[in-house]
Amino acid sequence: MNEECTEFSEGVELDYSQLSDLFDSGIFSADGNDPTNTKNVTAQQEITIKIGNSTITLPAGTVISKTDGTIMDATQLSASENSTSIVSGLAAGYTVSGGVLQWGLIDFGLSFSPSISIDLYVGDALNNQTLYILRSTSQLSGWTSDGLGSTTCVVTNGICSFTASKASYYATTTYTAPVTAAAAGGSSGGMRLPETEKNTTETNPTVTGNGEVINTDTQTGETGITGGITGAAIGALGKGGITLVIVLVIALIVGSLIVRARKKKLEANKENDSEE
Repeated sequence: MNEECTEFSEGVELDYSQLSDLFDSGIFSADGNDPTNTKNVTAQQEITIKIGNSTITLPAGTVISKTDGTIMDATQLSASENSTSIVSGLAAGYTVSGGVLQWGLIDFGLSFSPSISIDLYVGDALNNQTLYILRSTSQLSGWTSDGLGSTTCVVTNGICSFTASKASYYATTTYTAPVTAAAAGGSSGGMRLPETEKNTTETNPTVTGNGEVINTDTQTGETGITGGITGAAIGALGKGGITLVIVLVIALIVGSLIVRARKKKLEANKENDSEE
């Protein structure tokens, strides 16, 4: 097929093992006529590549080139299903769930214009679940959402569908927020609250008539009990949600009542001490 062809023929479907045939048949045309030493190749037809139960679709007219614009050997284009156990270097909270697909030049970044469509098979067990999609030029590091038309998918009939403008490894993942220490001593499974500086305000220990010691903040008058309850509520707030906001409000009210009760008790003990 002439490389200058601007009207594209009907699509073709082939197995990933037949990729090398695309140049011989003229379905792929290489800039400069040498696919082993070219800056880009163009799909003269819509191409659907089957990899097991997954498929990759290149629209007619798709131009494939290296992301850095350098020369490539396009005859080395490959596609395969990869083991999820090989994947590493994911950000904290992400776990591979479903599948990993390779398409492009191994260990090199590729660009597709326009974007290609990918139907990645993840299994019927994940139907109706939302998965996060990540891409990398290596299975070991550099996972990102850059070059993806969509960063999530809802699995339908065992398939996660998305578009991509870059290659060459794609993985479907689940995400669980890492558990981090809350700012005030609680634990949080959601957004981490910023850590604050330690309170350096002096406390004024007061001894009651029965020998009980209460540390009262000299500036605010709050006792350690109130601060503890407030801190626990703030820690829980990191989990998000209206329910936790209500818990925080209740905790503040309870803390305030305890402060008042302790103050009354303190005043009563002082009166008893003065009478004695």
